[in-house]
Amino acid sequence: MKKEIENIWKKLKIWLGSSTIMDSKTYNEYIHEAKLAYIGNENGYAIVTPTDFSKLVLSTYETDLHKKLQELFNEPITLEFLTKDEYELREQILNKTTLNNEQFVEFSFKNFISGSTNNNAFAAAKTVSENLGKAWNPLFIFGSTGLGKTHLLKAIEHNALINSKYKLKIRYIDSETFGNAVVEIISSGHEAIEKFINQTFGSYDVLLIDDIQLIAKRQKTNEIFFKIFNYFINNNKQLVLTSDKYPEELDGFEERLISRFQSGLTVGIEAPDYETAMLIIKSDLENQGILQLISDEVKIYMAQNLSSDVRKIKGFIIKLQFWNIQNNSEEHIITLDDIFSLTKDAPISNIGKLNPRRIKEVVADTYGVNVKSMESQSRIKPLIIPRYVAMYLMKHLLNMTLDRIGSQFSGRDHSTVVTAITRIEEEIQKSISFKKVVEKLKKQLSRP
Repeated sequence: MKKEIENIWKKLKIWLGSSTIMDSKTYNEYIHEAKLAYIGNENGYAIVTPTDFSKLVLSTYETDLHKKLQELFNEPITLEFLTKDEYELREQILNKTTLNNEQFVEFSFKNFISGSTNNNAFAAAKTVSENLGKAWNPLFIFGSTGLGKTHLLKAIEHNALINSKYKLKIRYIDSETFGNAVVEIISSGHEAIEKFINQTFGSYDVLLIDDIQLIAKRQKTNEIFFKIFNYFINNNKQLVLTSDKYPEELDGFEERLISRFQSGLTVGIEAPDYETAMLIIKSDLENQGILQLISDEVKIYMAQNLSSDVRKIKGFIIKLQFWNIQNNSEEHIITLDDIFSLTKDAPISNIGKLNPRRIKEVVADTYGVNVKSMESQSRIKPLIIPRYVAMYLMKHLLNMTLDRIGSQFSGRDHSTVVTAITRIEEEIQKSISFKKVVEKLKKQLSRP
């Protein structure tokens, strides 16, 4: 069968070389590096490309390529476009004895460590993957870089493919690739643009777009994306977007597009709390086979200093694994002294980043109260000042919006947050001792 597929691919290339469908530049840059592959389902084939951009370019020719391949195979077939990485993942999944075993897939729901700061996003993504176009459409996930937004998009893709036995056409794409493709398509004229919207993207059942903020302030790209967005929503096709900001905080998009972002479900991801960070650390250490070689004090230190960015946790663990291999230390327990030696050029304490959870923990510790009590609806007097101080610090140290601050304290509205910040500012002016407490907290939180 492999030989037959190779022969048909050669015939397709000969046909493309002699036709006017594709210009020589596109042929030389994208067809030359691509290949045709069987993808496991009945009469299912994919054109496999080295990059996501080349996949996007070739997928604009889908109608012609699909029609010619059916003619060459002399039977109906389905055609997809996959990157090399996507194809290898598909092969990996299909080679397993059970499709429901997710453990081996890096970006799956089973491998996503959920906790209080990301559980809503995790639950929403999983629900959407099982109820495409029915649960929440669009689903908009926002949060800072390195907190797991891309992981959730890939997990949606993986889960939806498994549940549909690969009958769905699903597209994950980052906004930079999308924007670059639009620039190239625009130069090809109106007909190419309409084909790009209605055939290239319109053929997908699920569209997952990462880092949507990257196409802000690009008017023509936004116009094309607006049409694709409406097509998906109007046809009950699932759309999932991620961004580093809440929709209303995105600059460079028209109001009509911001409104559509908010028409479905919007959920946020924040930096993991200490408990969740520790779970992530232990899980990654176990996956790398070095869990027993890392002392508890190192795990604690990592959870305290790296919780602002999950990617940094994973990157540092890879560094630990490399250090362990280089030093042939299969029995040596890595201690804090080893860590300080390993990070002497880039101290681990400088890798972390301030986040709302850290502010609440430091304020609660200073005032001798419990974080959960401070976050609660309780209005008992001992909780009011530390709660207000935490709100004030979130505004001044993190520049968070009033609504985002309120969401940290059982969903209090912005007027309550305004009252809190005003109260603290007044107390700072009136009381020197209170001002010193707040300044001390600022210094403590600003230290690396």
